[in-house]
Amino acid sequence: MTRQWWKFLAALFAVLLIAAACGSDDDTTDEADASASEASDSASASETGDESAGGETVKVFSILDENEAQGQFFPDARAGLEAAEKFINDNGGIGGRGVMIDLEVCVGEIDPNVNAECAREVVDSGALAVVGSAICTNDTAYPILTENNVANIGPVTCLPSTFSTPNSFPTNAGIQGLATLEASIGCTVLGGETIYLSLVANDSILATAPGFDAALEANGCEPSARIVEVTQGTLDGGQVVAQYAGADVVLHLLSPPMAPSVINSAAQQGIEAQLVFGPTNFSSRALTNTGDNAEGIITARWYAAPDNPNAAEGYGIYREALEATGGLEFLADEFGTTAFVGVWALDQALRDCADCELTREGALEAMNQLSGFNAGGIAPNIDFSTPPTHSLAEMFPRLHVWGGFTGVVEGGEVVTFGDGAVVELG
Repeated sequence: MTRQWWKFLAALFAVLLIAAACGSDDDTTDEADASASEASDSASASETGDESAGGETVKVFSILDENEAQGQFFPDARAGLEAAEKFINDNGGIGGRGVMIDLEVCVGEIDPNVNAECAREVVDSGALAVVGSAICTNDTAYPILTENNVANIGPVTCLPSTFSTPNSFPTNAGIQGLATLEASIGCTVLGGETIYLSLVANDSILATAPGFDAALEANGCEPSARIVEVTQGTLDGGQVVAQYAGADVVLHLLSPPMAPSVINSAAQQGIEAQLVFGPTNFSSRALTNTGDNAEGIITARWYAAPDNPNAAEGYGIYREALEATGGLEFLADEFGTTAFVGVWALDQALRDCADCELTREGALEAMNQLSGFNAGGIAPNIDFSTPPTHSLAEMFPRLHVWGGFTGVVEGGEVVTFGDGAVVELG
């Protein structure tokens, strides 16, 4: 797929979506911020990527489970990928080695057979790695990547292989971490006494319910009083929020198109419960179609909000890349941030490991040595060089990042809630 065709698809999906209304210690942070500053400085001083590379490129893929019939698209992830491609190529290529990256997207169609075909396409193409993939309904693609030693960097961690296999490198706490963070918000920040869960009715999402309940109890609250199961593809928020009666707080893990309808229906029906969302379902798409109905909603975030002063270095780089590629509207959207941070992590790992070759094996070796990286403050500390030590490490052995941030909707934007520090999940 040519880069021009990829950009056309990204723009097309964004148009379709709108039409459908669809912590680390100080030394670690300083090291990551210094690398971000170094990359930013070289961006202004270097020639364009294509000129410096003499045309040599390496492929990097992303598998996105988009499906037109179900209204599920990831224009934010596509924007993050395109911004990452420009950022890396304008800074001397992948690993600073003068080799440009060619980022391609394979669409999984929420279909296990198509997802497997995407994985085989990755393998056959000789791609260096897979970055920022979003698959939560079937686990047919990732085992193929594992079998062929393809690094899976920054996936949405809702499938078992993403938090258990040795080739998986999540750059955030995944939906398991979101469950813990949302529960903390609902219990300790909002003081919920009768807390409901509103979850997409597929096995991987419903499997987070025990995590929600464990976190609620750990924070001194009763476990969830009810689980509202929402059928994948449901866009009628009215029938969903009608089941919220009796709750004072509702915690959500929904697919992106569902959130705006749920928020608007809750306002229309006068639902008194306070709603909490996570980045897998709350984005600029929700804000575009909700108006004032979203004001005051607290969000559990994988990454810092764009206004967070602790992330000024990283967001300065990300914002510039998004502006240059026409994706600035997605600055606060975390699928896009995941894609950007994932590509940046791969680049930083290969810069740190000068002896690691630009091969699949070399990418795996470099990623397993990556430490002290936080994307200029955008992410909690990312360290794959040592085993995780958090409370759920035995259950989720590849979730090395076990922290997040909180945001709140103010003036139609997601901004920092609280002091902006990383929330450690215990």
